Amino acid sequence: MAKSVNENVEALVILPEDLTEYDPEEYCLQCDVCEIEYTVSDYAILKEHKKLVYFLFEKEFCICHSCLFEEVASAAGKDKKVRVKVLDGDKMYYLTFDGKKYNWDTPDEPEQN
Repeated sequence: MAKSVNENVEALVILPEDLTEYDPEEYCLQCDVCEIEYTVSDYAILKEHKKLVYFLFEKEFCICHSCLFEEVASAAGKDKKVRVKVLDGDKMYYLTFDGKKYNWDTPDEPEQN
């Protein structure tokens, strides 16, 4: 998947409260990379306690936070930076990846093209 990562990408946090149309005890979210899977009910608890976050990545992949960080950092390599715009409900922030490191940019930082 790393070869599909662009220099400036967007990741949308999947919010449990946006999945109310599904049975929270039956419907599961699954990472397209590592295949870690939880029901919406379990995911809500894990997300609340900051143990797991699923993202809709590049508008087509469901990916957990661990795989997102690994994939984007891997795509960045040693000489390239990749900036991820994260949309989390009504919040927006940026993560900048450089090799295996990432930095959290402030939500008020203006978007750069």
